[in-house]
Amino acid sequence: MYQRKQLPGSAVSNSKRTSAIKGKKVVQEKNYTRCTPAILSDLFSGFDDQQKHLVKQMGFDGLLTMRLTKLNKQFGAWVLCKLDPLSANLFVGSRNKLRLICEDVSLLSGIPCGRKQILPAIKDDVKDVKDYMCHIFQKDSFDGLTIMAIQKILEQ
Repeated sequence: MYQRKQLPGSAVSNSKRTSAIKGKKVVQEKNYTRCTPAILSDLFSGFDDQQKHLVKQMGFDGLLTMRLTKLNKQFGAWVLCKLDPLSANLFVGSRNKLRLICEDVSLLSGIPCGRKQILPAIKDDVKDVKDYMCHIFQKDSFDGLTIMAIQKILEQ
């Protein structure tokens, strides 16, 4: 079986299941990929002044000061179960609720908050940005732009 190189922040799982056709065992490879906070933190900490300036121009300067290297999954799941995003209330117990503001979310998650509103993307704008990024990083398609690929390019 072909072994794919495993990248940090990704996992490969081989699972065997019985096929519906003639009861044969079939090995299925499942790929789980995610970008861990530590990978992002390491990536941003290695940026030079020009790269940091470009990130600030895009309005994501809060990411440059992010000190989050791992997430507490149980705490995150608890918060998501107790949070009503429409009213911005966190329900604690059966009768108590706390109104959250962006600074509270920043304190809970460790992610810096900013004052810029994020607007929904327009399809043509997304296509233009993808084309522009492919041009910058000299890739034929946007699918080839992974965190690891960008990190290797930036390290050169």
